[in-house]
Amino acid sequence: MPFIMIFCIQLKSIMIVENLYHEAREELKRIKLTSISSEKIRLMSNVLFKKQHKDNEKPIYDPEEFKKMLEKEEPKLQGFFDEFYAGTNPQKKNPITNQQNKKKTRYNVLSFAGFNNKFISDVKEDVGFLLNASGTSVSAIDTLSNAGLTVRKKTIQKKRFS
Repeated sequence: MPFIMIFCIQLKSIMIVENLYHEAREELKRIKLTSISSEKIRLMSNVLFKKQHKDNEKPIYDPEEFKKMLEKEEPKLQGFFDEFYAGTNPQKKNPITNQQNKKKTRYNVLSFAGFNNKFISDVKEDVGFLLNASGTSVSAIDTLSNAGLTVRKKTIQKKRFS
């Protein structure tokens, strides 16, 4: 009987160690994924800032062209856009929904870049100009700006006269 008890205790200890191992492994994967993602967001921000402010290029609205541009400008971004898009579960959706999700993915990726660098604002500027042209009040534009959806009215006026 003592042999069986010792064996059971050892088996239980092995199972506990195995569970701890798997938990640690998952935590390392999560940490590694986070650092890779933040690095890629930084790289993407640098590319977009250069394109927008140094090269004075217009925004690319087509998701496929946007993806190609990112991957061409920074090879480390190969597959980055696709990783985000894969989160929309495209294999279970129709082509029209998938096309809309690609556009939303482009917008969301740009939002992440905007968190990293406030000067990446092409879509936000376009929204701001549209709101301004349609007669939206200063307070409404600035409220939407505080929510991160557009630029401030002051920025619109500055860009309009530059």
